[in-house]
Amino acid sequence: MNLEKIPGNEDHAEAEKVTRVVAHDTAERVLRIKAALASKDLGAFNKPDQKIEIKSEPKTIDDLRKKAELEGGMLLFHGGLPDDTQIDAIDLDRPGTQQNKKGRSYGGFYLTDDSSKNWTDQYARERNGNVHGFLLDPATRVLEITDRNIDRLSAEQRTDFAAAYDILKGKDLLGRAQYVLLNKDIIKELGIEKLKLDNE
Repeated sequence: MNLEKIPGNEDHAEAEKVTRVVAHDTAERVLRIKAALASKDLGAFNKPDQKIEIKSEPKTIDDLRKKAELEGGMLLFHGGLPDDTQIDAIDLDRPGTQQNKKGRSYGGFYLTDDSSKNWTDQYARERNGNVHGFLLDPATRVLEITDRNIDRLSAEQRTDFAAAYDILKGKDLLGRAQYVLLNKDIIKELGIEKLKLDNE
């Protein structure tokens, strides 16, 4: 049946079109009202050219933990980063504090898991109180190194490992679990936890 040939169908189609326009306009106005209330500019929702930006609350580490339980993925931690840290800003080659006698520099972006999170928490309390959670993709390629600690890895070593793996798992000099991130693309989400500083 060709509905376009039914008498009166044109009016019905026009009515549907008007309904869609009104619905769209109403949704736009709701967004503008929310944006106006957030910015305390009650006239903002009447400004059609104003850019609408409603910021969502940052995820917490508990949020990431629940998501990991439901969807899978490893949850790791890093302390001392700025509040507004984004994945793109993470420096995989951040320099370490140690060098060997030949002047060879070490570095990398290190993380802990739940078994060594107290170490990350203490590090954070001595700085800005921030602990970030990193939820990794379930398909992350992990290489576990057991024959030595992974405290001192050169840029060349990390590049070689990154050709086949996304993250290294190992221990530090004190036997605590730690990880070296090699590929930022495996990070699904970031979350943040605020701790009380030692001097507060």
